[in-house]
Amino acid sequence: MDLPPLLLEREPGRSVILPTARRLYDRVAVLGMASILTGNNRYRRRGVSELENATAFDSWNPSHFLDVAEMACGFALGLEWFGPATSHTERVFLEDSLAERALRPGLDQLRAAAHWTTAAHNWNVVCCSGLIVAALAVGARHAELAGEVIARATAALAHGLSSFEFDGGYAEGPGYWEHSARYAVVALAALSERGFIIPDPAGLAASWLFNRETTAPSGACFDFGDTVPHPGRSPILGWLASHSGQPEAALWQRTSPGNLHPFDLLWLSEEQESSLFVQKPVTAFQGAGICILRKSIGTSEAYIGFKGGRNDINHAHLDLGSFVFEVGKIRFISELGRDDYALPGYFDLDARFSYFRLGTAGHSTITFNGRSQSLGAHARWLGTSDQVDFVAAAFEIEDESSPVRHRRGIVIDGEYVWIVDEITRKHDTLEPIRINWRAFTQAEIFWRQRAATLTIGGQTLAAEIVDSGDVAWIVDPVASPPGEGDNSGFTCLRLETEMTGSAQRLCVAVSAPTTQGSIADRMPPPSIDLWPLTLPRNAG
Repeated sequence: MDLPPLLLEREPGRSVILPTARRLYDRVAVLGMASILTGNNRYRRRGVSELENATAFDSWNPSHFLDVAEMACGFALGLEWFGPATSHTERVFLEDSLAERALRPGLDQLRAAAHWTTAAHNWNVVCCSGLIVAALAVGARHAELAGEVIARATAALAHGLSSFEFDGGYAEGPGYWEHSARYAVVALAALSERGFIIPDPAGLAASWLFNRETTAPSGACFDFGDTVPHPGRSPILGWLASHSGQPEAALWQRTSPGNLHPFDLLWLSEEQESSLFVQKPVTAFQGAGICILRKSIGTSEAYIGFKGGRNDINHAHLDLGSFVFEVGKIRFISELGRDDYALPGYFDLDARFSYFRLGTAGHSTITFNGRSQSLGAHARWLGTSDQVDFVAAAFEIEDESSPVRHRRGIVIDGEYVWIVDEITRKHDTLEPIRINWRAFTQAEIFWRQRAATLTIGGQTLAAEIVDSGDVAWIVDPVASPPGEGDNSGFTCLRLETEMTGSAQRLCVAVSAPTTQGSIADRMPPPSIDLWPLTLPRNAG
């Protein structure tokens, strides 16, 4: 209550006002819940002053319509929650302001079929949802305008909701899942409350599992693409739990790490027995192309996030085959992360992948002849295994621009993690093909020839090159090109070789210090063709 009113804040280096919109949304939620719980009108009056303050901003930045949509959603929630504390004059002013700043420009974009109206990604979900919530808030005074916005935005929202796969997977990554799901749920809940028939939320409701599985034991997420390692706890897990009907989803609302949100009280799920929590060794999100593997190696739990999918997804990097790897809640193999959105051309496909962190060389996978994967490349599922002594997943990376066919599989057998790459030439020529295998880590590395140890947080892993010809580890600092992100906290563990024959197999074994015996005494996994894999449903 003692905080000053919000100031109009822009992202560093960009004109967008998303920081302001998100602070308004959260401030409205806090004040609204405080007024409900206490019945004290002063929380509503403070909320009204926040809305009046938002109308004084020069612009809600319609040139970047996501800003308008997020401002509109928070503002509209405030109108609903703080309405009883407004005078007639205040209410009219606030509703008219919302109509002029959000609904009229939004309707113009819906009628003109702006790019986001048919997009199957977060822009569609957030823009449509923000407009729907805003239209419902002013429908009594602006019936015709609101009615058309609701009809058009609800129809358009079907495109965005299709990005929530049937199994709950979300190809843009955990951060953009949280962003999209938050706004989609608010819009669907508002429509349902007013008696509208809402689009089928089955994929959305199932997406709590994607949130749970991409949250690693360390508390960081599987931060592929433009996701940050800690995107924030989702405030709508209770709604997802009630609509999925799964007790595990209700339990996840209560155990998910991060700060609680007022919406957790709004959609508080029933308390569940912790025995309901079933952690499967393999969870595959087929449409998104993401696989999570969990199993102990030695006495510690291993967690692996394995990236397939497509390179042409919104916010994707050229990262097929990359992975993150944790043991005992410590991340040993990491993503470098997204870079600064204010970099020139960051969202321009002609420039985007020239930035180190976004190209293939900035990920824990393989490059061939020093080239990145193409934008059109995708990873075809070869299958998964959840056998007790063979927890595994494998993809074939299909890239028309690549000189090779590349299969990558990862196995956890209870003692070792095996990263297996099978590479075959596409053409008869025997010109050498340079292969560079990389993994990025924040661990301290000691190495000699084919053996290396990685130590971080008092824990150590051993990594050894097995069954891969005459190759040895190379340890390099990670480049930080001028003007780009600082990668000085990371080290690159890599191997480099030339393929002069028709095929090459690379195999790396990772073990914990408690593992009995030597890697040299173990037989590496057979050819991926011989793995006991089952193809996920609807995979391709």
